[in-house]
Amino acid sequence: MHELSVFVDESGNMGEDSRYYLLTLLFHDQSDDISGIVASYERSLANRELKDIPMHFAPLIRGNGPYEGLDTPGRNGLLMSFTVFCSIAPVRYTTFLYRKDQFEDAAALRVKMKRDLIAFLFEHLAWLQSYDRIKIYYDDGQRIITHVLHHAFEYAVSKQTIMYKEASPMDYRLAQMADFICGVELAAAKYRTGEIGPSETRFLGQWRDFKRTFLRKIRKKAM
Repeated sequence: MHELSVFVDESGNMGEDSRYYLLTLLFHDQSDDISGIVASYERSLANRELKDIPMHFAPLIRGNGPYEGLDTPGRNGLLMSFTVFCSIAPVRYTTFLYRKDQFEDAAALRVKMKRDLIAFLFEHLAWLQSYDRIKIYYDDGQRIITHVLHHAFEYAVSKQTIMYKEASPMDYRLAQMADFICGVELAAAKYRTGEIGPSETRFLGQWRDFKRTFLRKIRKKAM
């Protein structure tokens, strides 16, 4: 059976503490075996004597959550190893980015997001229909994303081919990659508007360094 995995992650929330809202979909043809690439990534961590902490971009940059107590070289080593892993993985992605102040409320953002995703799915419909099954992995972290995914995919693609799986990033490297891409795309938006913070530039560098080390590598996989 020809299957496509879609790993979904978001950045931002509907509160006042975030200016942006991002939705990333990471696509992986399950016939492309990534076990060797994952093993190589895990060896790189072991060779650097780094803990195998599941990638979570924002906490890594801030040094909180599972990265609390880990020094800057250690966090930077994790970031660079994961960046290499992303650059060689056989995946494609798309990210939708929104400034929340351009929408009257959460309902207006939800409508826009749903329309954008439907338009994307129709643009790539022939490719999507080449698969016997599409598995959508999301942790159901935010109801707005669950709503958008169900409505858009079930409108554009046959319901018979879609399977939803609740997935924690802790369990899937590609879910972690979707989180990583969300973080990089958010950083790119903030660099362009001068909103990037000191903790981010500490790890990502100035704009030129960020583009060369992170952005260009993942954008090669953008759809």
